Amino acid sequence: MASSTKPTSTRRLIRIAAAALLLTGVFMYVRFPYDRLIPATQIAFEEATGLPLRITEISAWPSLLGPGIAAAGLRVNFPEGERLELDEVRLRPAWNLSWLQGKPSLMVQVEDSLIRGSTLLGLGDAFSLSGELQDVDLSGIPGPLLAKGVALSGSSDVDFEIEVTESGAAGELQLSARQGSMEHPQLPMALPFESIEGKLELGGEHWLTVHSLQIESPLLAGGLAGSVGPPPGSALDLRGEFQTQREVRPILNSSGFKVNRSGTLSLAIRGNAARPLIR
Repeated sequence: MASSTKPTSTRRLIRIAAAALLLTGVFMYVRFPYDRLIPATQIAFEEATGLPLRITEISAWPSLLGPGIAAAGLRVNFPEGERLELDEVRLRPAWNLSWLQGKPSLMVQVEDSLIRGSTLLGLGDAFSLSGELQDVDLSGIPGPLLAKGVALSGSSDVDFEIEVTESGAAGELQLSARQGSMEHPQLPMALPFESIEGKLELGGEHWLTVHSLQIESPLLAGGLAGSVGPPPGSALDLRGEFQTQREVRPILNSSGFKVNRSGTLSLAIRGNAARPLIR
């Protein structure tokens, strides 16, 4: 009788101790002074990007896949006076084999009216980013992230896999935009589009290589390819060919664009991001 009672008592003590450790861990996790992380996070972001970041609040974010934290009220200020604002960004450990190799990784989730998606953030000697962004509101993208004078509307999905080292960023991006429009002072009219499909590469011979950028529009259809040089100069060298609709050909010809008799428009974009020249 005594022998069966002893294992039962031992198991009970183990359960009590485990529960106590769990409650202590939960209490420490929930009650941790997360706001103290704000200054260090803002400084680290500015050192990495050169852009000031402001965070309103950092708090605990319990999830089914493990404990995480949530940063709310994020604002990135650009030198031109524009800003990028996000309601909330959430981070939790990403459970994969990279931890066993001494390379921790985090899952970053964004839920906002401007953008939503998830990114796997690797924190090795070089940090990496891979994931997808969904339903990006193109009209909400800050001007400094676009070529000067460009205005966009519509929505886009972006898939990316990028590695960032001391020498810069390298990787691939694929974008798919739909049901929007593009405007620029050198274009004779706003260009509505049904879809834009792009395959881009960071790094390599050029800062950004545009392998293909296919545009389907009620006014024209075709694609661009070429390269963009590194900032701050960001020299542009893009060329493409488009088949135009009959009703827009007189407007294009009168604006200095040369459309041949078959309706083909050969286009070149030179200059730089601050002053693109479209011919």
